[in-house]
Amino acid sequence: MRPPAARPEQVDVLVAGGGLAGLRTAAALREAGLAGTVLLVGAEEGDPYDRTTLSTHLFTQEAPPLLSAGGLGDLDALGVPHRRAAVRSVRDLAGDDAAGDYTTGEDAAGSTPGTTPRPAVRTTTGPGAPAGARAEVTLDDGTVVRARVVVAATGARAVAAPWPGARTLRSAADATGLRAALAPGARLVVVGAGWIGAEVAGAAAAAGVRVTVVETADEPLGRAPRVLGRHVRGWFESAGVELLTGTGVSTVALTREAAGPADPAAASDAGPAEGPDAGPADPGERVVTLTDGREVRADVVLAALGAVPETDWLAGAAPLAPTGHVRVDALGRALDGPTWLWAVGDAAATVRPDGRTEPGAHWEGALHHPTALAAGVLGLDAPPPPASYVFSEMFGHDVAVLGDPTGPPTVERSDDAGITWLWTDDAGRLVGAATADHPRDVPPLRRALAGGGRPNLDAAVAADPSRRLRDAIARR
Repeated sequence: MRPPAARPEQVDVLVAGGGLAGLRTAAALREAGLAGTVLLVGAEEGDPYDRTTLSTHLFTQEAPPLLSAGGLGDLDALGVPHRRAAVRSVRDLAGDDAAGDYTTGEDAAGSTPGTTPRPAVRTTTGPGAPAGARAEVTLDDGTVVRARVVVAATGARAVAAPWPGARTLRSAADATGLRAALAPGARLVVVGAGWIGAEVAGAAAAAGVRVTVVETADEPLGRAPRVLGRHVRGWFESAGVELLTGTGVSTVALTREAAGPADPAAASDAGPAEGPDAGPADPGERVVTLTDGREVRADVVLAALGAVPETDWLAGAAPLAPTGHVRVDALGRALDGPTWLWAVGDAAATVRPDGRTEPGAHWEGALHHPTALAAGVLGLDAPPPPASYVFSEMFGHDVAVLGDPTGPPTVERSDDAGITWLWTDDAGRLVGAATADHPRDVPPLRRALAGGGRPNLDAAVAADPSRRLRDAIARR
């Protein structure tokens, strides 16, 4: 006789993803008053850490700082277990008699008689939604967990390179291997001049690595405003980085094996190659053939081609956008899927009131959006959303993009320190901004654009760098 199957573990909220979005979701649920059980599931070893430094501080830190050290959440203090496993699959248990009972909210352990009860987990998304919808999650270690609510905070994975031996950068282990392979004087070809590609190029050049960056667009930072990309181009040249735009990579061929890696650790830290049939990553000389016929020699090839949502585990349980994102509303509630599903961070794509979809969230979104998600899950009033905000450090400079800057800017505000570009709509209201080495302009812009704000802008005052930018922005 076969032994009976293990009884599924039961929790109120399962947060899938051990990065910033997952940690902040767990913390926000506790901060909002959830006394029920929360389980964080993440495949990566170690505690949640700051991924933004993997590229910007590639050569100046041995390991990324832990998020708990920055006060962003301590799972032990929150009473949230961390299961180090990947989610294999999930299925909808709505209407399943085996779903079981849960204690949360007014009945949750931790509520004190005579005090205001803590909020209950809500799984209803509208009229007709099944009360008590459930999900059953299977982990790759065989564990089965049943939950009232599942939050997809699994982030994204780097787009795999189709070339032999090419590396990607997404995890601390990736950074360790890349750093070991890049001794001073090594030749690095970075494919892609987006945020990660530009950050790595700047860090590597400063460490004495000979860097070439290949970009199919005609300017770097293709997803940023065009004026910012043009401005940043000069930083590549000043750092001694060769930037080849308007061309892509056709093939990468290993021409000779090296006698040994420049750094002995490179052999053990290199890890598996990224491309199909790639063979060993590094060491050796590679010829990178571009689509325009030119050839570039490299010791290391880094594919910085972007990222795709890590949402394969939702296949069959929830519809996904063609990009792989979970389509959500402003609170993070799945729009097309089961009522128990919520998503935040790079796994989510927020559908705006005007119907446009905003994929991903970058650091600031993963940091702040969980607060609104927790309010939505618990049936509380959500705070106004922060302004869309992306920041970066590259080549010893800092850049920021805020709001929705589209097309040519309306105002340019520059001095010897840096430059700020401002965008307005047809009514003269501020809708977006970008800055390069103008950090003082960022705080007033974030305040002005928070909560969907569109304040009037005095363009003449804004263009005068001797005036405070906040004096040009109408108070709300």
